[in-house]
Amino acid sequence: MSNTQNLKGKKIAILATNGFEQSELIQPRDKFIEQGADVDVLSIDDQTTIKAWDEDNWGKEINVDKQVTSVNPEDYDALVLPAVKSIPMCCVPMKMLLPSSKVQTARQVLKL
Repeated sequence: MSNTQNLKGKKIAILATNGFEQSELIQPRDKFIEQGADVDVLSIDDQTTIKAWDEDNWGKEINVDKQVTSVNPEDYDALVLPAVKSIPMCCVPMKMLLPSSKVQTARQVLKL
């Protein structure tokens, strides 16, 4: 197996919402894909796209592959939670910025 395919056959979920730190989703996602993984961007909201935060302004818009409530956690080998940068000079875990009902939904579905 080549070094560029060491994640072949692995399935990775990236759970994000508007305001995620652009580099913390896009760079890992692209690297996982380059390494052969199947990657799904999941949203906790009913959205088809989510908007990144890039340093000091809004960044790229990313397509959402699936809603967190529609997936089976046992289908994934890993879960990535990009930081959310919506408060100046502060990166906090996404769950601290989400309504508790959304966090609970994500927890139940992904067994967090």
